[in-house]
Amino acid sequence: MTRLVAQSAALKRVLAVIERAAPSRVPVVFVGESGVGKERFARLLHDKSGRPADRFVPVACGAIPEQLAEGLLFGHVRGAFSGAERDAAGLIRSADGGTLFLDDISVLPLPMQARLLRTVDGGEVTPLGGETLRVDVRIAVASPVALEALVRAGRLREDLCYRLASVSVEIPPLRDRPEDVHLLLDGALAAAGCSASQEAKALLLGHGWPGNVRELLHVMEAASVLVGKGGDVGVEHLPERIAGRAPQTSVASLLPGPDESLEVRPRLAALERVLIQEALRRHGGNRRAAAKACGLSPRAFLYKLRASGMDQ
Repeated sequence: MTRLVAQSAALKRVLAVIERAAPSRVPVVFVGESGVGKERFARLLHDKSGRPADRFVPVACGAIPEQLAEGLLFGHVRGAFSGAERDAAGLIRSADGGTLFLDDISVLPLPMQARLLRTVDGGEVTPLGGETLRVDVRIAVASPVALEALVRAGRLREDLCYRLASVSVEIPPLRDRPEDVHLLLDGALAAAGCSASQEAKALLLGHGWPGNVRELLHVMEAASVLVGKGGDVGVEHLPERIAGRAPQTSVASLLPGPDESLEVRPRLAALERVLIQEALRRHGGNRRAAAKACGLSPRAFLYKLRASGMDQ
């Protein structure tokens, strides 16, 4: 069972909306920056709905190759296309009786959005090459901005927007609810069996957390690994961006010394990492805004994050 606690009034309001919406079948939209925990809130919605725990199916829309998305979502029958050697139910049917969570709905291709509308509107799914089937699926979606803004930008069908936006839940970033930072830190330390020095805790509480809850949990996980169970997290166990030390990588550090190799490829890769880190810093951890600043599509930006090991 997913458990979320809140100290801030803003997050208490979010939990109250989820509590009221959970027993119904209406779609729910979770709006918030990258890292605020939209999937965790969707899981909480599912848990409180009384639907089977194993029927929560999360789908990272940005991670699905466009040419494979239709078959992965809606399924296919044997022989529907070259290489389809057996029937595949698809992710929507896998969530039958439960909840389908579509993370970052805006990157789902428009033709696929038209097909999804039939599922949202009529509880139907048509596998590639197959017949239309009935499904009982609760739809929850996530977006970094309100769905109406996606419609204006031409990235979401208007009719799908109106069907999905029955209940919209805006999750505030962590910087706007500092009261919750205490709870998250205490919970992470307790789970790891660790404590923290007063100086380290002061730095953690004073950090702006541009990467939101995801950043906080990863920082605490890494620190607990360094000190071990029962250890005391000190300033030396915190990342440089929090402890206030100079960052390891700068553009100047990428320039070769007089006796170093002038090979271009590894230096370009390192420079790319620096630019991506700077874009994330400038945009408070918002990956979509950072991708735009870098001149990359959200899918390409996510790929580069993972390839460089920064999506941890």
